[in-house]
Amino acid sequence: MDVLAWLQPWEFSPALVLACAASAWLFLRGRRVHHVGAVRQSLFWIGWVMLYLSMHTQLDYYAERMFFIHRLQHLVLHHLGPLLVMGAYPGQVMRAGLPLAWRVRLAAARRAGAETAAFATVVRPRNDPACPADYRPPDDFWRKRGYEPVKGLVTELSWKEHGEAEESPKRLQYWMRRL
Repeated sequence: MDVLAWLQPWEFSPALVLACAASAWLFLRGRRVHHVGAVRQSLFWIGWVMLYLSMHTQLDYYAERMFFIHRLQHLVLHHLGPLLVMGAYPGQVMRAGLPLAWRVRLAAARRAGAETAAFATVVRPRNDPACPADYRPPDDFWRKRGYEPVKGLVTELSWKEHGEAEESPKRLQYWMRRL
């Protein structure tokens, strides 16, 4: 098997390609604004490449079938890759890489006093067949982080879950916390 065959994705994920491309683009653009030393750049790119290779190449195929390779993949995904990327401290550089219009909007939101963060979770009944037997809703997890459900703010979206023949409606509960 040649090198290019190893680099082909086992299961193509457009979302992963988009996320990796966006992070690389932001880092490259931000690097023009902030001086980023060779060590920080090396840490970022080595970690970035390790994460991409472990998730989106033929290595993923073997990780599904060989326990040792699976454990190495976890080591890269959970420890080594993120450690290297975070060691490069890319946040400030990537933020500088945002297009000017986006940075202006973010700054305006901060100046205008953006005070809350919000998100939605899927509401699942305890007897939902998609849930494991020991399923607990993530409510306690979010409450520990300062979020509270917004009473009466529930929406419904339809999508097809694994094992369903067609789309079915799902309820979404919104949560909010002060920043």
